[in-house]
Amino acid sequence: MNYQSARVFLSIVEHQSISAAAHALYLSQPAVSAYLSRLEDELGVQLFVRQRGVQKIALTQAGYQLISVAEEFLSTEKHLQEFKASFSQKVLRIGAAKSTHE
Repeated sequence: MNYQSARVFLSIVEHQSISAAAHALYLSQPAVSAYLSRLEDELGVQLFVRQRGVQKIALTQAGYQLISVAEEFLSTEKHLQEFKASFSQKVLRIGAAKSTHE
């Protein structure tokens, strides 16, 4: 799981729709479907039950279990970015060389 796949997964959960999640994330529907497919392949489980003609999709048991993991993952990622930002102070360093013309 990476940051983007966690965001996509949680957006699908929130909107109960791949196309609505795509709209919310400013991604195409095929891109969101591809993220979901790669995540399911990586985890080796189906996360949603998809039915043709049904707008909303339902979570599988594995999908329900992944929600807290994905939320924790995004939270940890946010803390990591804040940690990195705290060390990226903008410092101007000026050096001077001793003149050879004294």
